[in-house]
Amino acid sequence: MRRRSRCGVAALAAALGLSCGASSRPAMAPASTPGSGAGAESAPDGGEPAGTARTPGSTDLPDLGPRPDQIRADIAALEHDNQANLDRLGLEISTPVGLDPRPMADIRRVCTPATAPSQTCGDVCRLADRICDNAESICELAGKLPGDAWAAGKCDTGKAACEKARTRCCGCR
Repeated sequence: MRRRSRCGVAALAAALGLSCGASSRPAMAPASTPGSGAGAESAPDGGEPAGTARTPGSTDLPDLGPRPDQIRADIAALEHDNQANLDRLGLEISTPVGLDPRPMADIRRVCTPATAPSQTCGDVCRLADRICDNAESICELAGKLPGDAWAAGKCDTGKAACEKARTRCCGCR
C-alpha cells in the first residue's frame, strides 16, 4: 500500500522550495537542475538562468516600464528645469498652437552658433543645449504615452523652447 503525503503535492512543494510539514527547516532546492550549476549561463535579460528555482512568493511579472503617472511627473520636472533656464535667458515661450512635426535634430539645426563664442555666449549656448536636451527627453517620454494630448503639448512646448534658445545662442555676439 502506498502512503499519501499530508500535503498531497509534496514533490511539487519540494521543487518550489516549500515545506508541507511543521519543520522549521527550509526545504532544500534540488542539487542539480538542467541549466544550473557551475557551467550555467545567465539569462539574456540578466536574470536567473532557465531552469533555476524561484524564491517562494516572488513574481515573474514582466517589467512594463514606468507607469503613466511617473512619465508625466518626469515630463513636468524636465519642463520645470526648462522654464528656469528660459528665465535665465530672459525668454518667454508661448504655447504652440499646433503640433510641431519636426524632429528635434531639425530644430537643433535652426542655426549654427559661433565656433569660438565669448564666455557669456558660451553660457547662453550651454543653457540652450540643456533646454534642447530636456525637450528631446520630454518628447521621448511623451512618445510612451500615445494619444496623451497633455504630453504631446509638452513636447511641442519643449520644441518651441529649444528653437528659441538656439536662436538666442546663434544671435549672441
